[in-house]
Parts: sequence; structure tokens; C-alpha cells
Amino acid sequence: MKIVELIYSLSIGGAERLVVDLCNELAKNGTDEIVLLTVCDSRLPENVKLLPCLSKTVRFESLHQPNNISVKSILAVYTFLKKEKPDVIHCHSNIILIYIPLLLLKCKYKHTLHSTPDACLRYKWQKGVNRYLYKNKVQPVTISKECSTIYRRLYGLENDTVITNGRTPLTRTTEAPADMPKNTNGYTFIHIANCTPAKNQERLFRVFGRLQEEGVAFDLFCLGMYYEKYQARFTNNKQIHILGAKSDVAPYLSFSDFFVLTSDYEGMPISLLEAISLGVVPISTPAGGVTDIIRDGANGYLSEGFDNNSLYAKLKQAIHEHGRISRKALIDEFNERYSIKICANRYNKLYR
Repeated sequence: MKIVELIYSLSIGGAERLVVDLCNELAKNGTDEIVLLTVCDSRLPENVKLLPCLSKTVRFESLHQPNNISVKSILAVYTFLKKEKPDVIHCHSNIILIYIPLLLLKCKYKHTLHSTPDACLRYKWQKGVNRYLYKNKVQPVTISKECSTIYRRLYGLENDTVITNGRTPLTRTTEAPADMPKNTNGYTFIHIANCTPAKNQERLFRVFGRLQEEGVAFDLFCLGMYYEKYQARFTNNKQIHILGAKSDVAPYLSFSDFFVLTSDYEGMPISLLEAISLGVVPISTPAGGVTDIIRDGANGYLSEGFDNNSLYAKLKQAIHEHGRISRKALIDEFNERYSIKICANRYNKLYR
């Protein structure tokens, strides 16, 4: 069986990380040909940040298109797929990229919505087209119960398959990274996300600014891209550190007490799975699929709402109860529910 996994690029992001892990795991059986196809130009370094993580048993192809959806890029996807004649086309980007193949090429089509389904609509007119395609041409995959609920309400369909995201478990390191000095007098928080409106980093910095004003001993490390507007603001801050994008987050998580998310909406964040794979206690707003993972007070802390006061209260609770949630229990839960092996097995069954 030839399976094409389609995504915009291999820049650093949750969906991109999932696709790389999924391809690597699917290729292990040795019976299928796995092709990872990116639309964006792979000659640009920012578009192949995760390429070194891809197994040599996975065939990598790039269409070398600009970093935006265009008629040219849609036609390039069709031309490639027409030549390849895959058995399965699995789209991890906006479904508009496979509109033409859906009409002209016969094979199995799967589309994973990596965020809440309403957030996946790039254009207003897409809703009607997508509904027709999901009903008649392509199998939609949602990544959490919350995303499934939104999909069914949005499209009036109940035909999605829920496949929870998975991740290759990270390996704990014994030495802290050079740009992450360990603060032995306080608590270490880590935030792993690109700086985008959905992640609401302004909320993150406001809440930790309040902790700082109250004299709480902590260090907050932020990993990700697009923090330029905050760089000057925190250049000389002794507690809030913006470190940029990292292809390997394990060394940073290995020396963190808490993982923090402040998102307005989420699908099922890979960074959250990475954190619990190393037993780092999560604290988050109740965004999308996060609520499927975190059980407040049991395996992490979930704020009651999205306001700053709710999140601040959970940060204070987590600090007060530090050590109560077992790292081992978090790691065991990851292995039982969120490993990439479990996720890939579910996709494999769906393909067949």
C-alpha cells in the first residue's frame, strides 16, 4: 500500500511533529510505502526544521511552493498525486489542497483536523464545500472529544473518527541546556508554543508578571517562534526567558517543574503530550482537547475559565501543591494512552 501524508511544511509545530512521528511509526512495518509530501519550499531552512527527525525509510518529497495556498500549489498537489497513484491520501493541512484530487482521482481520502474544526475554515465559503466532501468523499478525523463535538455541531454530521494525537516518548536528559540555568530557589515553568493569537501569550506574560510582582521565586522559559514583539520587553528580565524555537525540547522539559499553556483554542497539543511523557505537571486553560487530557487536581491543573484570574489561581495552587502529582503516574498515563504506537495503529486501521 502506498500512503501519502500531506502537510504544508516541516517547520516546528504540533501537526508537523505528529506527521513526522506518524510516518516513522507507519514505516516500521516495512510493508507499506510511506511518502511525506510537503507543499512549501524545502530549500528554505525554516520549512525543514523537523526533517532530520524523519526516518530514512520514509520517502520525503517537496513541491517547492510559496508559503501560502494558491491555485498553483493546489495544481501542484494534484499533479504529484496523479503521477504517484497512492492508495491513501492523508491530508494534515487545509482540505482545499486536495479539492482537485477529490474530484478527479480515485483512492482513499483522510483529513485530520489538527485544531478545532471552526478554526480550520480558512474561508467562509468552505463550510458548504467541506460538508459535501466530508459526507461523500473524504473521511474526517478529529483529534479529541471536544473537537468531535464542534465538528458535529458545525457540519451537522456524525461521521468523524476520533483519533487522539500521539507522540514518540521523549528521553530525559541529565544535563540542563546552557541557555536554561536551573533556579534552585524557585519553580521552573516551561511554555512550548509558537507565538500566535490562538496561544495567547499576552495572557501568559500578564499572569507571570503578577507572580513576579508578588515576589514569587520562579523561572519561566518560552520555546517557540515569532516572539519578536516580546524580545525587547524581556531582554533583561531575570525570571522570564524567551529562548526561541528548539527542535529538541526534551532537555528543557527534563529540568522543568510545570508546563504551562494559555491558549484560547486547541486541538490536542503535542507539546502537552511531550510534557507528560517526561512527567512534567501541566497547567492550562480549558482549551479544546486539553480538557480530554488534564483532569484538574489529578494529573494537572485546569483553570475554570480563560480569564487571567482563573489561570493565576491555578498557578498558585500548583505551586502550593508542588510534588503532590506523581511524575511516574504521568509517564505511565502517557504510555497507556498517548504513545505514537497507539495513534499509528488507529490510523493504520482507518487506512485499511
